[in-house]
This record gives sequence, structure tokens and C-alpha cells, in this order.
Amino acid sequence: MNEQTALIVKKISDLPPLSASTLAIINMLSADHFHMKELVNLIQQDVSLSTLCLKTVNSAAFGLSKPVDTIQRAVTFLGSQKLTELALKTSVGKIVKVRLAGYGAMEMDLWEHSLKSAIAARLIGPNIDPNLNADLAYALALTHDIGKVVFSALLEVKVRELQKAQGQQTNFLAIESDLFQCNHAEVGAMLAREWNLPQVFIDVIAHHHTPSLCPAPHRSLALVVHLADLLAMLSGTGTGVDSLYYELDPLALDLIERDARWHEEEIWKLILNLNYEFNLVLQNEAMAS
Repeated sequence: MNEQTALIVKKISDLPPLSASTLAIINMLSADHFHMKELVNLIQQDVSLSTLCLKTVNSAAFGLSKPVDTIQRAVTFLGSQKLTELALKTSVGKIVKVRLAGYGAMEMDLWEHSLKSAIAARLIGPNIDPNLNADLAYALALTHDIGKVVFSALLEVKVRELQKAQGQQTNFLAIESDLFQCNHAEVGAMLAREWNLPQVFIDVIAHHHTPSLCPAPHRSLALVVHLADLLAMLSGTGTGVDSLYYELDPLALDLIERDARWHEEEIWKLILNLNYEFNLVLQNEAMAS
């Protein structure tokens, strides 16, 4: 094991694992069908998540006339996508809300990029694949860049090499691979595996920049996350020096060429809608805090 690989393995092992309840909730919400009673039972087993659910649903953002005092009622108001967001926030919130010095990203940049990507995935998913599991696409987009939490430490020790490479290379993923023989997407997949996330998370995280290489069963989801990631960056919410420094995958280029909904004018309309939805979420979060 070389020094870089050893550092990656150590960084991954140093991160706290997902809670059992969060993992179970993600698995349940990622399925096509689940029983609400089982979901309520899982949430009730997690004190932090239960508290956050009740605090969120009783905030001014929801504007309910009567307080909600049971998890069963809270789940009804929150919906599966908000529950996915809250479940991940309780487990990985502290991890993804840190400054990524290697990428030149400030505190909260990664979380806000991930959140905006998730909203974008929700908006574009049905247009790419009508049979897509929207809740799963949302969760995948929320977690697609978790590898950067680990990879940032690698970039910090090669600042000069990184700056030089940026003047010679047009794809940040290739820069990472050239400097370290791996990239943040591959490291993210390693982390997803360490956390025992479902195989779809491992596949999509690994291929969110290269969906055409993703295993066939999860390729559509990888394409959605690939484009959602791009839209988040185009709308001004990136993660530092790598923003808009990635190549479009052939699958994405083909879609843009043949589908009028991806022509330039329509993309900017989509970005306006994305920014509106994102700002609304931020306002609601501020009201709930």
C-alpha cells in the first residue's frame, strides 16, 4: 500500500459511520415501495432524527395551525425527500459542512452544492427516465460528492502540482487521477462501501462524472446526477476550484443534442427554477433553525 492509498484508507476509517437507523431509512426510501409504519418505527428509534423531524415540521416554514406532536403525523407532512435530507443531515451533516481547503471551498459550500444538486435531480429526473425513483435520485445527488471530504486532504499537500496541472488539463477529474492515481468519485464510492450504503450508491457515486461507464441498471440515475451536478455548478453553487472544470459525458452530450428541453434557452429557464427552489429551501431551513 503506497503512502497516498494509506492516507485515503485512514481518512475514511476516521470518519464516523452512518447510524444504523439512517442506513435503514436510506435503504427503505431507496426502495420502490415501503410501509409507512416501518418508516415511522425506524425514525422513532433515532432520538436526534425524531427531534429534528418534529422541530422542522413545527417551524414557521410549514405554517401549520396546530402543533405536530407525533412522528407519524410529522412524516406525513415532511414527505420522503425531506426525510431523506434530514436523515443524512443527522448522520453526515457535520462531515459535509466543513471547509474543503484542498478545493478552496468554504464551510457549507459542499452541503449547499449537494442540496442544490438533489433539487436539480428531482426537477430533471422524470424527463430523463419517467420510471425513475425520484426519492432515490434525490438521495444519490445529496451524497454524490462525499469523496471530496477525504480527497481535499490529498490536494492540500500538492498545491503547486495542482496549480500547474490546471494550466495544462481541462478536466479536474483527470488532474486528480494524474496526481493521485484515483479521484474523488472513486474515493466517494470507497466511503459509500465503508458505510454499507446500497450498491446503487456505490455505482452512481463512482460514476457521477462518467455515467456512460456506470453498470446498466443504474446508468439512468448516474446520468441524472451527472446533469444535476452540472446544473448546480452552472447556477453558481460549486465546491471551489473544480467548479465547471469537468467534461460532459457522451451520454449527456447525446441527450442535449437530441432533446429540445436541453437547448440553451431551456437550460437557463431550468436554472432560474432551480435557484428559486433552492432559495426557498434555504429560507425554510433558516425558519426551522
